[in-house]
Amino acid sequence: MTLWLAAAALAALSGILYLSWQSRCPQMLTLSVPLPDLPAALDGLRIAHLSDLHSNCFGPRQERLLAQVRTAAPDLIVFTGDLVDERVRSLEGCLALMQGLVQIAPTYYVQGNHEQRLEPGQLAVLLEKLQKAGVRCLDNEALSLTARDGTEWLLCGAAPVSCRTARNTDSHAQAMEGNLRTLAQSLPSGDGFRLLLSHHPLCCASMARDGYDLVLCGHTHGGQCRLPILGPLTLPGASDRAYVKGLYSVGKTTLYVSSGLGNSHLPLRTFNRVSWTLLTLRRPPQSNT
Repeated sequence: MTLWLAAAALAALSGILYLSWQSRCPQMLTLSVPLPDLPAALDGLRIAHLSDLHSNCFGPRQERLLAQVRTAAPDLIVFTGDLVDERVRSLEGCLALMQGLVQIAPTYYVQGNHEQRLEPGQLAVLLEKLQKAGVRCLDNEALSLTARDGTEWLLCGAAPVSCRTARNTDSHAQAMEGNLRTLAQSLPSGDGFRLLLSHHPLCCASMARDGYDLVLCGHTHGGQCRLPILGPLTLPGASDRAYVKGLYSVGKTTLYVSSGLGNSHLPLRTFNRVSWTLLTLRRPPQSNT
């Protein structure tokens, strides 16, 4: 009996350590993304894509996570929403991360649904402090950026959807469609490279219709709790099960969905470690035929 109790205790301890490791030890994923219409000047561009921190903490002032990003030496950094968690009052850890990121590379940010659940005053404080830190907050707008050879390209950010008005997936998708139409109307004409940041991987057909070459998203947490073969056990609200984790093709648009750096509702992960991704944009090899 004593041996069985010891084995059970060891198994329980191993399980606790595994779950803690999945949620507390971020991993850097590396991904080469072939894009047929990528300008030559952007070939090799390195983008650090972070998402869904949910106020998680990775060492004092987020230093463990920042050390990973610093070592990767990205050309630019993007954060696709849910930096905060609505249940956590302090903004200190979130701001420490973003303040550290801007010291590494130009940093761009779009809001997620948890930012929309903050009290208006707290959200205003968050956005003001991000801007003072040097983070560029995109809200249904496009920035014209210039590559090293003078080639211009667009970095766009979709507006968040208010959780107070969109209460289910259908209403959320309708609101997203409206935001995307408004954003598309403001884009300059032409065939230049377009990268879109959006918290939700919803309305992907509309994103492809609007000519985005690459879309970076979060929100799903990769399913958060996954099982081999079965895949994700749960998904957050307003999720499309067709786009949960990783790289997808939607028409001529390439979509990447991050598993994220934090948890929501359930404070655990299984077979889906918290992560961020270093994406390297590549032109496909030219055919000799």
